[in-house]
Amino acid sequence: GRLTTRFGGLSSLRASSSMAAPSPTDSPTLDFESKKETPRVCIVGGGFGGLMTALGLARMPWRQTPQVTLIDDKDRFVFTPLLYELACDFAGEDEVCPTFRDLLRNSGIEFRQAKVTSVDVGNRQVAIAEGDDGEGPVSHLNYDKLVVSAGFKAKTETVEGATEHALPFYRLDDAQRLREELRRLDRRIQAGQPVRVCVVGGGYSGVELGANVKRRLGGGADV
Repeated sequence: GRLTTRFGGLSSLRASSSMAAPSPTDSPTLDFESKKETPRVCIVGGGFGGLMTALGLARMPWRQTPQVTLIDDKDRFVFTPLLYELACDFAGEDEVCPTFRDLLRNSGIEFRQAKVTSVDVGNRQVAIAEGDDGEGPVSHLNYDKLVVSAGFKAKTETVEGATEHALPFYRLDDAQRLREELRRLDRRIQAGQPVRVCVVGGGYSGVELGANVKRRLGGGADV
C-alpha cells in the first residue's frame, strides 16, 4: 500500500539491523586493536549519523567484534523525511518513529536511553544519566573509540517573534505539537473561522509539510 511504498527507507533500516555480519571468508577481516578484551565503541546520538554508524560497525568483518553501544536521550529514532506524515495524522508514531530497541533487535548493538553528562577523554569514559528525563543515577561507560553524533537544536531566538509564535519542525515532540495545533485548526474551520498557515523554508521538509498541511486542512485553510 501507500505506506509500504513511502516507507521504503525505513524498511531498509529495519532490514539492515537484522542482517548478520559477514564472515571472515566474505571479505578481508579488519583489526580493531591489539588487545585481549572485547573492544568497545560508544556512539553518542541516535540520529541518522549515529544509527547508521552503529549498524555499519556491527556488520563489518572484524577479527574481534567490538561491543557497540548507542546512546540517545530519547527512546525512538526519528525518520525525519516522513515526519510530516505523523504531524498530519497520515501515519502513526511506530511507523515514522520506531523505538531503537525495535530497530536494533538482533543486531548485537546495545542501546542505552540516557543523557550524556560528561566525557572523560583521558580515562576514556562517558558519564550518563539514564531514564526518560535524564535525571536518573549517573553511571560510567568505558570506551576504546568514541563517536559523537549528537545532532543540533533549532534556534528560533535569532528571528524576532519566532520563539513565541512559530513551531519548529525537526523532532518527534515538534510533530506531536503540530498535530495538536492542526486539530485545533480543524475546530476553527468547522466554526467558520478563517485559517492561514505559513510554512517558512522551501527545502524538502518545508515543501512536503506545506503540501500535506493543505491536504490535511482542505479548502478551509490558506497555506
